[in-house]
Amino acid sequence: NNAASATYATIGGGFMQTAAGNYSSIGSGQNNTINTGATHGSIGSGQNNTINTGATHGTIGSGQNNTIDTGATHGTIGGGRSNTVSAIYAFIGGGRSHVASAAYAVIGGGQTNTASATHCIIAGGATNTAAAIYSSIGGGLTNVINTGATHSTIGGGNLNTIALNNTYALIGGGQSNTVNGTYGVVVGGRGNTVSATYAFIGGGQSHAASAAYAVIGGGQGNTASAAHSTVAGGFGAIASA
Repeated sequence: NNAASATYATIGGGFMQTAAGNYSSIGSGQNNTINTGATHGSIGSGQNNTINTGATHGTIGSGQNNTIDTGATHGTIGGGRSNTVSAIYAFIGGGRSHVASAAYAVIGGGQTNTASATHCIIAGGATNTAAAIYSSIGGGLTNVINTGATHSTIGGGNLNTIALNNTYALIGGGQSNTVNGTYGVVVGGRGNTVSATYAFIGGGQSHAASAAYAVIGGGQGNTASAAHSTVAGGFGAIASA
């Protein structure tokens, strides 16, 4: 029930396997497919994994329902389930329901992460999105680096966002923090917003640093709205001049 139908194609074992690309190989498993034109493709084992036409040198280690799309040459999926690589040299290590859709994009693991910009990285976590070139997300849940925010980083946390075109921004962690300024930084905390270039919030809750080079160290509900202003901490403090 296995079919190795191309030049030098090999199938080691398993059931209902198809190796239709020249020099392709399937080790074992069930219902795995290497399509015509996917030369030098390799599937180690697993079930219902597919390397599509033109995805030369594609590799799927194992897992279930993983796909290397048409033209995604040198794409790699280590394992997991329902993962898709659709760009050249993109990589998914494992986990479930990931999409790596840009050249050289990397997803390590987790669930339902999307890496859609060239050279971006998501190490793990769930429902994270890296949409900017050279951006990185360490982990956490539902963190987003938007398009144009090149070289920006979110370490982890939940519901953190780096806005469009804000290059070199950083959110270390925490929850519901936002950076909307180039080189802006939120180290952690909750509900903090940086909305100017080089502005900084260390931690705490519900702060707003809205002027260039403004700094808030911590506390709650503080505002730094003048350039180069500083609020070290406290509650409801305002630095506006």
